[in-house]
Amino acid sequence: PFARFKSEPHTQYAVATLISVSAYSIIDNMGVQFVHPIVYLYLLNLFSVGGFTIYTLRTRTHAQFAREWKDNKPSLFLNAIIGLVGYGLILYAMQIAPVSYVVGLRQLSIVFAVLLGGHILREKHRGIRLTAALTIFVGAFLISIA
Repeated sequence: PFARFKSEPHTQYAVATLISVSAYSIIDNMGVQFVHPIVYLYLLNLFSVGGFTIYTLRTRTHAQFAREWKDNKPSLFLNAIIGLVGYGLILYAMQIAPVSYVVGLRQLSIVFAVLLGGHILREKHRGIRLTAALTIFVGAFLISIA
């Protein structure tokens, strides 16, 4: 895999994802060591929403905003609530447990995504995906009993 790294974008994306997850996990862990997880979550969202609002106001029309709000208001609220609660729980866990445990267990969402993708969406290569998901699950299990 290392020899083909330059020629395979999929591998490059996987490494970029690895670096991103590592970076934001370290930043989040440092953040909750200085302030309460709720304060950190509030500040993070304040700056994120500010940045995304500026970007979307420059790239989308008022009509697009209005249509999205009209068509998807319940989904938008539900997504916001689930996202905030889930991320808040992760931040709280980082404050009380080693970050390596939290990040490892956090990746269990991949297992659920693979299972749902194979079963509901009928994605290809289910065997390979299931093997990878099982490997992640075993790793999370080993972390939990460590």
